[in-house]
Amino acid sequence: MVTGDHPATAAAIASKVGLRLADSPVLSGRDLPADEATLAALVDRDGAVVARVSPEDKLRIARALRARNHVVAMTGDGVNDGPALHEADIGIAGGEGVGILFKKGKLVRRVPMAELMDTLIEEVELMAKEREAEGANGAPASERNGGARHETAAPAAPPASVPSSRELPVLPNRR
Repeated sequence: MVTGDHPATAAAIASKVGLRLADSPVLSGRDLPADEATLAALVDRDGAVVARVSPEDKLRIARALRARNHVVAMTGDGVNDGPALHEADIGIAGGEGVGILFKKGKLVRRVPMAELMDTLIEEVELMAKEREAEGANGAPASERNGGARHETAAPAAPPASVPSSRELPVLPNRR
């Protein structure tokens, strides 16, 4: 989990929704190494939580994880997140009740905010399956099937519930 939030808030949310492991450290954006390979090794682990990241940090993390062939999904709520959303395999810019879904930097569709997490999960699962098929057969599935895209019929599992703001520590949003 990568966020601009305070480390304590990030840890509480990640723990509540099951993203953080009990012994996982919470890293701060200012402590991230400059070297991309070192950065990738640091954040490429289950339960990793990185707080107080800048938009530039999000972009560097997305690049580092994509270099390791991960499907990278990124959300953002401002123009400053645009480069990271563009770099990610799947990006969602949220706000005003509607999210905008991007895949590989290209605008795909608008998504009602109520459907945002389900859509994000479905797209990540689909892209992971496509990458797995590419690795097994040497060519992208879309090229092997005459460009046809096969959607999965089974819906994605619902996301873990997000805690209400009353359940989380309220901390100032300063670097």
